[in-house]
Amino acid sequence: MILKQTLIAITIICCFSTCQKWKKPTDVDFYVDIEKTATLGGQLTFTGGHINIEYFDFDADREKGDDVIFNKEFTNGLVIPFNASQSVSELEFTIPQGEYKRVDIGFRTFDDNGDLCILVEGNYTYTAGSSIPFRFEFYDAEQFRIRAEDNSGGNILLDKDVTSPAKIVLDPNHWFQPVPTSYFENADVSNISGTNTILIDKNNNDIIYDIVLDRLDESALIVFNY
Repeated sequence: MILKQTLIAITIICCFSTCQKWKKPTDVDFYVDIEKTATLGGQLTFTGGHINIEYFDFDADREKGDDVIFNKEFTNGLVIPFNASQSVSELEFTIPQGEYKRVDIGFRTFDDNGDLCILVEGNYTYTAGSSIPFRFEFYDAEQFRIRAEDNSGGNILLDKDVTSPAKIVLDPNHWFQPVPTSYFENADVSNISGTNTILIDKNNNDIIYDIVLDRLDESALIVFNY
């Protein structure tokens, strides 16, 4: 009888300790980058750029504890360079600990006053062998909503005793995959700051632009604990 009572007491203490633990928050730092794998047979490569966002929201369900919902607005926009090694200070949040069975994250590009919303830079190598810089410029509002995943493939665990970075990755490799190589081979070239460049926007090389635009919100991912 004494052993049974002892086991019950230990169970209650463990449950109380766990519940108290999950009430405490942990720090989560977000990083933003692009997938830099080359496409079009290796002829189109990506080097960097940025995204300018208007707001960021977090909507998640925990196995134990209340749901977690919050958002942050950037009235003048937030320009975020694509950089896998630098966290975004404005996207550092204190989030309740726990095992999350669902995390949805949304953000929208900031298009006020004609701001450049998404810039992707890279290089295109012609079939003949020479290469040229390229720029993809997007100036409109675009909504992204992404179901986050854990690097382990299971539920997302946020624990204050374990570093829990989160990486947002946009995928220009996917955006440009359907573009025929011939479109780049014959693309118009613009002089940008004294450098011949393939500029892709709504007014330049618009055939390529329209193909990319249809896939802009696809294939993005968010990975926790990577």
